[in-house]
Formats: sequence, structure tokens, C-alpha cells
Amino acid sequence: MAEVSILMGVRLETPEVDVEVAKEMIKETIGEFGGEGIKQEVDEIAFGLKQIKVIFILDEEKSNLDPLEDSLKDLDGVSSVEILGISRTLG
Repeated sequence: MAEVSILMGVRLETPEVDVEVAKEMIKETIGEFGGEGIKQEVDEIAFGLKQIKVIFILDEEKSNLDPLEDSLKDLDGVSSVEILGISRTLG
């Protein structure tokens, strides 16, 4: 089975959102969807707002990301979710 590498941007609603709690909820949600090798990085956007960039590996058969995006958008403190990149992994 082929795998894909996915890069997502998860924007937080306000500067007051606890980033560590948000990262844990995001990791758990992606894991439940079947994502593996989850890595996260926090970027400052503007006015104290933050975006968590998440990269993970997913089985190509689960590459319909709409349900995952919807689940992430429903998390407390999340403003929006954007797919920043998808690429097929070699191996």
C-alpha cells in the first residue's frame, strides 16, 4: 500500500488558546483517523495568533481528508484548517 505525507495548517481562534492542549487534541484526532509519525510546529501569524503546522503519514486509501478536516475544525479553540501539501512517499 502506498502512503502519503500530509502537511496541514491548524489556526487557533485567539492568543489565549492553550497551544499545548490544542497540539494534544490535534495529535489525538489525527491518530484516530489513522495518521502516523505526527510532528507539530507552532508558527506565529499576527497579533499573537498562532497556527500549528502538522505533518503526518497516512495510508493513501484514506486520502479523503474532508472528515479529518471537519473533526479538527470542531475542536475547541480551532478557527480553521487548511491542507498545505500532500505528496506520495517513496518506499
